[in-house]
Amino acid sequence: MAKIYNCTVKLANGNWVTYHSVNHLGKFVKFIDTKEWLYFNVYDKEDKSKSNNILASYQNGKNRNVPTTKDI
Repeated sequence: MAKIYNCTVKLANGNWVTYHSVNHLGKFVKFIDTKEWLYFNVYDKEDKSKSNNILASYQNGKNRNVPTTKDI
C-alpha cells in the first residue's frame, strides 16, 4: 500500500497552504514549483495522535533540497 502524506507549504507571500493525501512527493514538488514557495513540511496522514510530528522538511531557494522520489 502506498504511503500517503499531508503537506503544509509556506508561500512567499506569507500564506500557508495545506495539501491532504499527497501520494507522490516528487510530483508534488513539480506541482508547487508553479507557485512561489519557501518551504514545506511533510506529515504522516495515518498518524491520528494529533501530535503533528514532522516527517521531513524541504526548502526552496539558494540551498534547495527537495524529494525526487515517491516516498521519503
